Amino acid sequence: MGNGTSAGLTTQDITSLRKGTPFTYEEVTFLLKRYSNFDSSPGGSTGISCLECAQMPEFSSNPFASAVIESLKDSNTSKIHPRQFLEICSIFSPRTDARGKKEKLFKLFDKEDKNVLRHDHMFRLYKTLFGNAMSDDHILALTFHFLGNPSLANEGEITLAEFSKMVTDSEMTEKFTIEFSPS
Repeated sequence: MGNGTSAGLTTQDITSLRKGTPFTYEEVTFLLKRYSNFDSSPGGSTGISCLECAQMPEFSSNPFASAVIESLKDSNTSKIHPRQFLEICSIFSPRTDARGKKEKLFKLFDKEDKNVLRHDHMFRLYKTLFGNAMSDDHILALTFHFLGNPSLANEGEITLAEFSKMVTDSEMTEKFTIEFSPS
């Protein structure tokens, strides 16, 4: 481990990885030590599987964690490396504002990148949120109700701006925030 830092990364590596995150240097060091519990290779070069990452206690109880993790996996290796891990942690950080969380959630379910969510997108979003706690019929009714809202410009689809107005900041913060604290 270069210069006594975590995950086999140098101080310069950690400083570079920290850019674009809401974390302090010390918090990044802590998160990278957490990461290295699953990938002890130098600099996190081996990576961890999406499943391993999703099974970390921090992520395992969040209904959206698996989808976020899957969306950020390395396109070449299909693994999570330190940079992706910090990006995942950043999305769920309490310091990431509700607007940023709403944008990420919207993009996560806008699979065709059309800048609108339609019936199948909203059904998957609600299915992810409620899982088996709600029947598919109930989720379907909820989806139709949401997409039939008279405030929508086009019935049956919702834009990011409309989504951002309809989902409260407190709701977003509650469902899309994970505390990463030293254990």
